[in-house]
Amino acid sequence: MRNCPLDINKFSPEPISIRGRRLSRIALSVIVCGSVLAIAESAAWAQQEKKPATKQTKQLIAKDGWPIGITYYNSPDGQEAPVVVLLHGKGRNRLVWTRRQGFAQTLQNRGFAVVAVDLRKHGQSKRDGSKAKDGSGLKPNDYKAMVAGDLEAVKKFLFDEHQKRNLNMRKTAIIAADVSAPVAINFAASDWSLRPYQDAPTLAAQTPRGQIVQTLILLSPESTAPGLTTVQALRYLEEPSRQVAFMFGVGGDDPQDKGTAKQMFQQVNGDTINKERCFYKVYPQVKLRGTALLGKRLGTENNMLAFLNRHLMGRTGMEWADRRPVYERSN
Repeated sequence: MRNCPLDINKFSPEPISIRGRRLSRIALSVIVCGSVLAIAESAAWAQQEKKPATKQTKQLIAKDGWPIGITYYNSPDGQEAPVVVLLHGKGRNRLVWTRRQGFAQTLQNRGFAVVAVDLRKHGQSKRDGSKAKDGSGLKPNDYKAMVAGDLEAVKKFLFDEHQKRNLNMRKTAIIAADVSAPVAINFAASDWSLRPYQDAPTLAAQTPRGQIVQTLILLSPESTAPGLTTVQALRYLEEPSRQVAFMFGVGGDDPQDKGTAKQMFQQVNGDTINKERCFYKVYPQVKLRGTALLGKRLGTENNMLAFLNRHLMGRTGMEWADRRPVYERSN
């Protein structure tokens, strides 16, 4: 009430009647003041026009100098918008998500900010204009660099957009397919392990450096990639206190799966507290794999949207907050 334009000290406590109820003048002034403030706040909110939805192609630079091509779909919801990072599967590129009326567009239409990524040596993430086939010549160090370089560059981009209040990076999901699943899982575990800035006396009050990935959706996930494994990373992420949500989708007749997706699901679903945050979906009599499960009227997109709405869009207690350490903030 400090900003209330009414001086309640000028009113005597003599009771008055409103619609048969007796209130003191002080109580009336509080009601009037609260109404004035509520109207002012509503008017200010109404004046905040939503930004138009746009789609932009950008090139990020990983810390080792590798170019990373992305397509960024902003959200008209600004700082309230959760984020979905889309990773392609083996031998593919981000076009599987960004083609006309693709899933990236669907997510944007639902209020999400979206970043579709070409991992290094795929799509537009190639050096010197290379025309090499997507994913050709990949080595273990390339997969490790996808974690420490490519997705870190994406995180830096999200940080910049977050600070501009264009999205809320505290609510981030990664959707990955087949061989990009180990990349997503290892990045999420690495990011969660970062210690916060020492800018407050208690751990709870300190500004986090990581902990941005709240949801992982894995289509026909592989448990390993050259140079990467997932057992320890999943063990770290499935800790109930982290509250990371997991969705696994797999074709029932996928000859390459060999039970891998189910084993990964069972690993993260072992704790009773986790069961509400873990979902395993088999698409019966389907041999398709990874992003090939999209666009086939199998319900894959609807399953992912429902999971994102529940575990990301509907996540509470994750309001926008400045991600800079306190000692770097000027306002």
